[in-house]
Amino acid sequence: MIRRLCFVVWAVVVLRAYYAMVGFSPAALWTVLSSLVPSPLPVSTEALLRAGGRGLAAMWVLTAAWGAGWFALRPWGMAWRDRFAAAALSFGLGLGILAYGILGLGWAGFLQPWVIRLVLGVLGAAGVFAGIMVWKRGLNESIPAASAAAPANDNLGSRWRAVFACLLTGAAVALVPFVLAPETFWDAMVYHVGLPHLYLLEGRMVPTPANIYSGNVMTVQMLFTAALAAGGPVAAKLVNAGMGLACCLFFCSWARQRRLPGAGLLASALFFLCPLVFYEFFRTSVGLGWAFFQLAAFHCVMAAAEEPESSSQRKKWWSLAGVFLGLAMSTKYPAWLLPCALILAAALSRVRSLGLPAIRVREAALCLGVAVLVVAPWLGRNLSLLWGSGVPVSHGGLRARRRRALRRWPGWGGPDAVRLREARRQGLALPQQ
Repeated sequence: MIRRLCFVVWAVVVLRAYYAMVGFSPAALWTVLSSLVPSPLPVSTEALLRAGGRGLAAMWVLTAAWGAGWFALRPWGMAWRDRFAAAALSFGLGLGILAYGILGLGWAGFLQPWVIRLVLGVLGAAGVFAGIMVWKRGLNESIPAASAAAPANDNLGSRWRAVFACLLTGAAVALVPFVLAPETFWDAMVYHVGLPHLYLLEGRMVPTPANIYSGNVMTVQMLFTAALAAGGPVAAKLVNAGMGLACCLFFCSWARQRRLPGAGLLASALFFLCPLVFYEFFRTSVGLGWAFFQLAAFHCVMAAAEEPESSSQRKKWWSLAGVFLGLAMSTKYPAWLLPCALILAAALSRVRSLGLPAIRVREAALCLGVAVLVVAPWLGRNLSLLWGSGVPVSHGGLRARRRRALRRWPGWGGPDAVRLREARRQGLALPQQ
C-alpha cells in the first residue's frame, strides 16, 4: 500500500513539473480536451433523432448481413464449438453475401437506393427471424455444453474484469461523437464513400479514369454503398465500427475454447484501445473490415487443422477458410500477401519437430482455389471498367482492340464509354483534355 501511494505522489510531482515547464495550465488542458470533441454535439432533439435514425439504419444493415449469413451457413452442417464463433462467422459470411449482392446490382445497372432498401428489408427480416430462432433454441444444438461452460478457476479475476470492462465502455462512449461527426477522412471522401455515392447517383458502376483508386477491390465499399442508401455517410461509418466490434467475438471464442476466462476481454481491450485501431473506428475506411475477414480466415484454418483427418468437418472448414481469405483479399490489394502466409504455414507443418497440426497440400490448394473464385468477380469488374474507359490496364499500354480474349458487355461502361470505344474503333482523333 505504501509503495502504491509513493508511486502516485511521484507521478503527480513529475506531471506537475512537466506541465509547469511547458507552461501548461489546467485551463489550457480543458481547452484542449474541449477542442477534441466535434461540434456541434448531438444535444438537440432534432440532432438526437437524426443520430438515432442513422444508428438504426446501420443496425439494420448489420442485421441484414447477419440474417444472410445465418441462413447461408445452415445447409453446411457446421459443428460449432462455441456460440461466439458461430455468431462471428455467420455475420462475416453475411457481410460477404451482401457486398457481392450490391456488386451484382451495380454490374446489372440496378444500383438504385430503393432496390438496395428492398434487399435490406428482406435480409433484415431474415436477420430478425434468425435472432428469434437463436434466442429460442440456440445457434446450434450441436454445440457441446462443456465448451460453452466456463471453468471454475478464474485466471483474470473479477477486479481486472471490471477494469477492462470499464475501459471498453469508456472508449465506446468516447467514440460516439466522433462516429456521428461528418466525415473528413480524405480517403473516404475520395473513394471509400465518394465512389459508392457516385455509383448510387448513376444507378450503376461507371468508369472513373480520373480517380486512381477506382480500380481497387472494394468489398467493404459495397457495404458502405448499402449503408449510404439506408442512412447516409454516418450510417456507413457506423457499419465500419460494427465490423470492428465484431472482431472481439473471435477473441472471446478463442478464450472460451482454451478455457482461459477473461482472456477474451483482455484481448478485446488491447485490440480496441490500440491507438491505430481506435482511430480506425471513427473514420470510414476498410481496415476494420480487412481485420475482421482476416481473423475469420485464421479461425477457420485453426479449426480445420484441429479436426481429425478423417472428419467430414475438415473439408468444410477449409472451404470456409477460403471464402474468408478471398473476402479479406477483396478488401485491399496488400491483403494478397495472405496466401503466402498460408503456404508458409503448410510448409512449417511438415517439420515434425515443431509439432504443428498437418496441413495437406490439397487442403491448402482447396483454400486458395476458393479464395481465387471469391476475388475473381472483382478482377472482372476492374478489367471491364478500365478497358471500357479507354485507360490502359498495364503500364506498357495493353489495349482492348489488341486483346479480345474477354468479351465486354457493350453497355457496361455507360454511354460515354461506348462512344469512346466507337471512336477508337474508327480511328478518330480524340480531343485532348
